[in-house]
Amino acid sequence: MARIQFTSEVDEILGRLAGSVFQDSYGGYQVRGLNTPRNPQTQLQQLRRGDFRFLAAGWRNLTSLEKQTWIDATDTVPEALRLYIGNNINLILVGIPIVSSYIPGGPPGSFPLQINSLQPTTFVIQAADEPTIVPDGQRLLLYATADKFPTRLFNNRSEYEPIEFFLPGEDLATPTDVITAWTSKYGVLRINRRICIKSVLIDESNGNRGEESIVCAISNVMERFGIEDNTGIQDRVFDFDDYSFSLGSTTDALNIWEMTFASADELAFSYFDIQKEQIDFQMINHDSQNVELFNMSDGIIQMNVTPGAGGDTSTLVLTTNIVGMTATNIVMGGIQEYADNAAAIAAGLTEGMIYRTGDVMKITHDV
Repeated sequence: MARIQFTSEVDEILGRLAGSVFQDSYGGYQVRGLNTPRNPQTQLQQLRRGDFRFLAAGWRNLTSLEKQTWIDATDTVPEALRLYIGNNINLILVGIPIVSSYIPGGPPGSFPLQINSLQPTTFVIQAADEPTIVPDGQRLLLYATADKFPTRLFNNRSEYEPIEFFLPGEDLATPTDVITAWTSKYGVLRINRRICIKSVLIDESNGNRGEESIVCAISNVMERFGIEDNTGIQDRVFDFDDYSFSLGSTTDALNIWEMTFASADELAFSYFDIQKEQIDFQMINHDSQNVELFNMSDGIIQMNVTPGAGGDTSTLVLTTNIVGMTATNIVMGGIQEYADNAAAIAAGLTEGMIYRTGDVMKITHDV
């Protein structure tokens, strides 16, 4: 910053001139460059500025008795104005009309949440502790950050934006997906990104805020599955994030386990039949046309494909460049016998299919 020494011709310059600011400070006369702060003018920022201007004007229109209710709660006029504007902005954020008079009351309690699932298509939250139901006379306001790198720390209050609120009586013991609310604010949720949420209760009568609770998570692409034991013995949940799971049972047989996947277009139903010496894994696709069975028992691995409802053929297709098999014995059952290639083609086989003539295995080809 430059220092100014005046002459007999110029004894004072104050204000802006040619992109510079001249000022008289504690260090004497100084000149500095004109710096215009960044103003993103986002829609939310403009709405908040509009709320502030509206409420500031509303304060001037309050009666002396109405103003006194706010002053009584804070003791000074400046603090009363701050309380009036802040609490009414809280009410606006949860969809409640502003109030002119302050109704005395203590702050609400806390309402901590947890993030169950954070993925591009799901953002599931749930009450982390008591209470799980939004109390009467209060609303739960939910803030969230944008998705940033996993090491990002969200220490600035301005990084949290309100995305949703919940009404009195809503039970958040049930997992709730807020992905639509988040994406409407920030756009597509990316994988391997850190997001924090902040939950706070707002008093409907006066706009008082409760204690804020913050929790963070990193988005991923692995689904979380719920497992239901059809025998009614026990419910379990496992997560594929670490590519492993434990069923936690010492019994010889666990019967049938059912999993519901997030994408019904890919897989509607599957089950494990886990016993001491045998593991079966079955998948039925969404349209029930094919049933795929993978079975391991007594050292033998079997894979079968059978027609589902509406299916009339059983087909297993392997598409790859190289298929390798190393085994002492290879068993291929059900291979049909024909006298020659012409007979096999006439019977309905197509090019590349296997048949046999006596003990000789053959492959069909174009005639």
